[in-house]
Amino acid sequence: MKIKSFPGKKSNENILFVIRKHGIIHFLGILRLIFVAIIPFCGSIVFIFWLKSNRGLGDDFFFNGIAFSILTFCFLFFFCFLWWVNDDLDVAILTDYRLIDINQIHFLEHRMTEIGLEKIHDISGTLSGISGAIFRYGTLQIYTARDHSDFKMQMVATPRLVARKILDFVHLGLKQK
Repeated sequence: MKIKSFPGKKSNENILFVIRKHGIIHFLGILRLIFVAIIPFCGSIVFIFWLKSNRGLGDDFFFNGIAFSILTFCFLFFFCFLWWVNDDLDVAILTDYRLIDINQIHFLEHRMTEIGLEKIHDISGTLSGISGAIFRYGTLQIYTARDHSDFKMQMVATPRLVARKILDFVHLGLKQK
């Protein structure tokens, strides 16, 4: 999905590129859905059918058990959806004037932080762990004049390459001004 605009975009501002989390988060979301919602749902349905056939429980228990299993599945599916939204909607946008971080905090809460390109002093891209090395994702940190990181995005695809691109744009932008 290509971003053409965002809240607060200036008329003469151009989007240079968009930084998103690695696509592996979709795979992790599917795993969450399978282990948190689908397996317990299927297990409860099998258990209810087993109880009905082996224990001779009445139809009321059977239908109540099925209804409870379906409601539980919907509830757990909703929470898996919220996890996915919180992961997938984190995005950073590099323009020719600034870097904007749109961070999804909760389902209905997000934080937008912006850093002027002239304030960026250092950028680091870190790959860590076996899965990070295999799938090429890691953490992107951007530092300004303060001692700590002002911007941190985890699970970014090729973070060292992204850090290099941002630094190149920062140096190019500062030379032109």
